[in-house]
Amino acid sequence: GTPIYIYLGQTNVINVDSLGIGMDKSGNNSTPASGAILFNPAYAGLNPVANFYGSGGAGTRVTWWSIGDANASSSSSNGGRGTNDFSAGTVNAAINVLSLGRECNAANTGFGGPDSGVFIFMAGTVNVNTVYAGNQAFNQTTSVPGCLGVISVGGPAANLIVNTSLVLGQTTVAL
Repeated sequence: GTPIYIYLGQTNVINVDSLGIGMDKSGNNSTPASGAILFNPAYAGLNPVANFYGSGGAGTRVTWWSIGDANASSSSSNGGRGTNDFSAGTVNAAINVLSLGRECNAANTGFGGPDSGVFIFMAGTVNVNTVYAGNQAFNQTTSVPGCLGVISVGGPAANLIVNTSLVLGQTTVAL
């Protein structure tokens, strides 16, 4: 479908329990990112800042942050595709689980991938307990490859802290 963008301002504080970008039937091979969060281009060069915490504010974690998640509504034609591109500023985030590119849940047998989630940042600190980059958690995509997770940490001012697990290409499919 039509790409949906959330443009962030100069200074942002977002307190949420969960965040989903590019969920359900949000994209297919012809739409590179149907859901995206990024800084408003009007603030280019002004070092905008975004801080993401749990609903309790600073000191709490976003429980579940998912980008490109087929979730429960994937179909044979569309999967989940999303991007969080914070490269134009600084992002600070405290996250429990960050999932990038997850297939549909076990209740849905129709696969519409590829499911892809991209997280990009050049400055700031992302402190996360567990990262899944390519999350084939439900064993639904055995015949079609398509759980792509990308996390891009660029620049000397960017810090990715993973406290528990950095999982690259999780699958439950027996090989």
